[in-house]
Amino acid sequence: MYQLTVNHRQENTFYEEASLRLAQQRFEESRIDRDFNALLQRNRIEEVLAYSANLDFTKTLGQRLELYYGAEAVLNEVNSTAFNRHIYSGTETPIGTRYPQSEWGSLGAYLTGRYQLTETFSLEGGLRYNRFDLQSRFDTAFYDFPFAQASLNNGALTGHLGWVWSPGENTRLKGHFSTGFRAPNVDDVGKVFDSQPGTVIVPNPNLSAEYAYNFELSAAQVIGERLKLDLTGYYSLLNDAMVRRPFHLAGQDSILYDGTLRQVAALQNAAQARVYGLQGALEIKLPYDFSLQTTVNWQDGANQLLDGTETPVRHVAPLFGALRLTYRPNARLTWQVYARA
Repeated sequence: MYQLTVNHRQENTFYEEASLRLAQQRFEESRIDRDFNALLQRNRIEEVLAYSANLDFTKTLGQRLELYYGAEAVLNEVNSTAFNRHIYSGTETPIGTRYPQSEWGSLGAYLTGRYQLTETFSLEGGLRYNRFDLQSRFDTAFYDFPFAQASLNNGALTGHLGWVWSPGENTRLKGHFSTGFRAPNVDDVGKVFDSQPGTVIVPNPNLSAEYAYNFELSAAQVIGERLKLDLTGYYSLLNDAMVRRPFHLAGQDSILYDGTLRQVAALQNAAQARVYGLQGALEIKLPYDFSLQTTVNWQDGANQLLDGTETPVRHVAPLFGALRLTYRPNARLTWQVYARA
């Protein structure tokens, strides 16, 4: 990765500090496999060239208001190649690629402010507008796609508003509301791969963006000199959530992939998805330089499909947590025993 950063500090009408970051990075990921006793070795290689530019400004107005604003541009060029190589002769023959040849770009601008209303109460809010563009070209020589390209152009205004209240020295309450927007990327729209035995994921050029509404409340309390409690609750509502479901390609529910007939699936937009959960933490200072920390996380969620039925949300973690016993006799030595579940 190559990165150039330029910082400028000067008090003027528009900013006290400005920062420009330019970056370029090259990624390569290879998947090489061969069936048992087979003479042909499958090679699928993905290369991504990523370019980005960020321009950020900081401005203070009076003693209570801080402003942060700026813009961002990102471009990803995706090149995917695939071939079979004979393990003895080295002869190479082309096969279907994992991704289409694609360009994915994003342009965005944001403004965020933090206002100290009183000594114990502060507000923070902001807006961001993003525009995404995706152009993908599919190779129909190996897959009977009913389309040769996919073109997406999505934009959305998102924002957030939060507050922090410290009614006492040992108490802090926080609330936060935000919206989120995610446009489909090359992986969502164009990937072809075998996710599990008997199933193959295929492109869906009709996939649209998903939009999220997030709510969060948290409280932290220090009791005496030895006990600290933290509790956070959150709820996210996702419209047009991207979920993996059975699909038809050119009217067929199964296709040949790497010589095997497999059921077709694709990412599709569900009606809604919701995820909610609680996170708690407890820290106790024990005698003789010992301390005990524990954390617990619980979450759940469901997809609501277009017909009103509900299915579990993928990637929602089960109940998990950690317990740590720490011994720190001085600043230079720390012993810890912990367990995770």
